Parts: sequence; structure tokens; C-alpha cells
Amino acid sequence: MLFRDTLPQWNKCGRIFKCNNDEFFKSHTTRPIPYLLNNKILRIYFSSRDVNDIPYPTFIDVDPLNPSKVLFVNSTPMMALGGPGMFDDSGITPVSILRDGSEVLMYYVGWKRRRYGVTIETSIGVARIVDSGKKLERIFDGPILAQDKYHPFLVAAPYVVKEDDAYRMWYCSATKWKNQNDGLEMIYTVYQLKSNNKYDWHKPHFSEPVIQYKYDGEVISAPWVERTLDGYIMWYSYRGSKTKIEK
Repeated sequence: MLFRDTLPQWNKCGRIFKCNNDEFFKSHTTRPIPYLLNNKILRIYFSSRDVNDIPYPTFIDVDPLNPSKVLFVNSTPMMALGGPGMFDDSGITPVSILRDGSEVLMYYVGWKRRRYGVTIETSIGVARIVDSGKKLERIFDGPILAQDKYHPFLVAAPYVVKEDDAYRMWYCSATKWKNQNDGLEMIYTVYQLKSNNKYDWHKPHFSEPVIQYKYDGEVISAPWVERTLDGYIMWYSYRGSKTKIEK
């Protein structure tokens, strides 16, 4: 059994990178993913929004022993948006990395803007990390998980691990859009799926959410999962949604 005193103890060490308000890095450094290239370079993948508010995947390189020392800033998209009408034609947010033998995969969220009703649809895609970790190569034109009869609203935030001879994904699925004073707000929590090949994720093996809501309007997101000798441990985010600033 895991106990609180056996968990990593985190110390806040300050900001290491900030968008500089130019055309590519207009705003946001969303969902940072650390990836150790070697003992001299720690690559941090994330998505930044450009002047058109479109999220693109990019990265910075930092010193592993001193992450506040930025060695390189990548100022171009790692992968182009999907073509018109595709699930990722309005944005790409990298979420988790799976090392599987010689192959390194990036699971990501594809954005599709909507003109009427709710503001966006999100689905889950997968790409290969290529060119010494500098580029993403789309594997499928379509999503590997999207709206369907089991996920009527949206899916996002995939975290995938290899589990013996199978694969497990923790991800977010929305349960409703809630009408708030300042507009519609998506309400979602974390679920899980299994696959025997890391690409096909269909009927859920687990129908209940991993984390139950504590109150109406709670949002639970961003699962990050590590395997330990005692099982799995998950870090995640949560927030309220009555107003844009409520904690």
C-alpha cells in the first residue's frame, strides 16, 4: 500500500519559460511533458498558441541538472494541422509519450472548432516522434478515440502505458456541457481503457470513472500515471466551474 510519506516531495522552484508574445508563442505553454534525451538535454514538449489562438506542438531543451537554464527553443510546429474537416484541423496538444521498443509515440489531443453550440470538439490521435525528437509524424489521418456511443461529448488527455502484453490508457471523457453565467462549460473526469496493440481503443473495459465527482460542476483532468511495486499512482488536476476564476 502507498502512503503519503513515500510519495515524491515536490518543491516549487520557479518559472523556467514564458511565451514572448510573438506570432508563434502568442500565449500558453500547455501540458509540459519532460523527456530525457541524454544526460545533457531534458526536452520539454508542450503546446503554444499562435496569433490565431491555434495550439501547436513544440518544445524547449533545458539542462537536466538546472531546468531553469534553457538551451534551445523550438519556434516552429512539430507537426502541421490536419486537413480541412479532419479531427485536428484546429489545434494539436501533445499529452503523453510511450516508449515501446525502438518506437516512440506521442498521444495527443486534436482540436476542432465549432461555429454553433459548444466551442470545440476534441479527439485523441497518435503520432511517431521522429528526427531525433524534433518532429511528429502522423500515423493515422483519423483519431484513435473520439465521440461515439460510449463517449457522447468529447475525449481528451490520454496517458498510455504498456502493461505486460497489453496497453492501458487513462483519459478524460466529458459527461455534459453545463450552462454557466459566462457560457457553456465542459464537465469531465478520468476513465480508462485497454488495448492489445496501442492503436485500437473501442468498447470501454471499465464503465465507471476512475475518479468520481465530489460536487456538481467539478472538472477532473490531466492524468499522469506511473507504475510502482504497489500498483499505479496517478497525479491529476481538478477545478470548479461555477465561474472562470473559481478554484
